[in-house]
Amino acid sequence: MEDATGLDLRHSEIFQGINNGVGGLFGGQFDTLPKNEDRFNGTKDRIATLLYYLSDVPQGGGIVFTALNLTVFPQPGSVLFWYNLDNMGNEDPKSHHIGCPVIVGSKWVTIKWVNDLG
Repeated sequence: MEDATGLDLRHSEIFQGINNGVGGLFGGQFDTLPKNEDRFNGTKDRIATLLYYLSDVPQGGGIVFTALNLTVFPQPGSVLFWYNLDNMGNEDPKSHHIGCPVIVGSKWVTIKWVNDLG
């Protein structure tokens, strides 16, 4: 993933595994610090997100990027990558996302957040 993104993954959080069974979802969120002003006081922030799809989901379980009107559905073995901060280091509104409910099956993913030192 370092070759694909150009980021240094030594500056990232540990992998976090997540399972969403039937009905599993998450509300709208950004993967950044809660407030923009915290970004410029030496606190590390999540510049990018890598979402690894580990299982097939027969129905549902997509992720919606609300500002882009884009939905991505799970495909096992694929990785979804996006930047959370813009070129000025502020939260990028295009990175806002919502996890749709799983209708059939179970969604397994692992997430890696790369901080801005990477």
